[in-house]
Amino acid sequence: SFRDKIVLIGATAPGLVDIRTTPWSAQGPFAGVEIHATALANLLQGRHLRRPGRLHGALAALFGALLVGWSFGRRGRLRPPILTVTGLLVSWTALALGAFAWADLWIDLVTPALGTLCAFVLAATISYAVEGRARQRLRHNLDRYVSASVAEAIVASDDDPGLGGKLVTGSVLFSDIAGFTSISERMAPRELVD
Repeated sequence: SFRDKIVLIGATAPGLVDIRTTPWSAQGPFAGVEIHATALANLLQGRHLRRPGRLHGALAALFGALLVGWSFGRRGRLRPPILTVTGLLVSWTALALGAFAWADLWIDLVTPALGTLCAFVLAATISYAVEGRARQRLRHNLDRYVSASVAEAIVASDDDPGLGGKLVTGSVLFSDIAGFTSISERMAPRELVD
């Protein structure tokens, strides 16, 4: 009666020591023979975890890095890239968990997450450095034409006054240099600004 059959013999009583935990132990500890029977049934039915090639993880990491870079270039502020990174990580985790639960597919979580996070750190560092240099250049140029307090207020403000300027209430002192017109006609533009 056992010809061409597979027979597993094991103890299932709770008082015996062959009770094991599994990743699904929330459903209760299992007898060791039951774990072997489940593994054997999966092998016989062809139900086993499959992994896509490593190229899928690398492509997902590259996609995440490009999306993060795009969000920094598009927005130039920190908040939208953080939302992009969070959305990517949550979406990728949900995809991996869904593929595992419903398709027996084991998708790499670490490579795309690390690629996305490394791209975020790199893009944030570059953005911070570039923005800092741009603010210094703006401050240097403004110092030549307006007072230090006005230059500081413009640099500290995130608003772009644009070509039309910005309407503010303020006091202005007008003064004149005697013979300025005739002096300016004889000077080069850079000398005149100085």
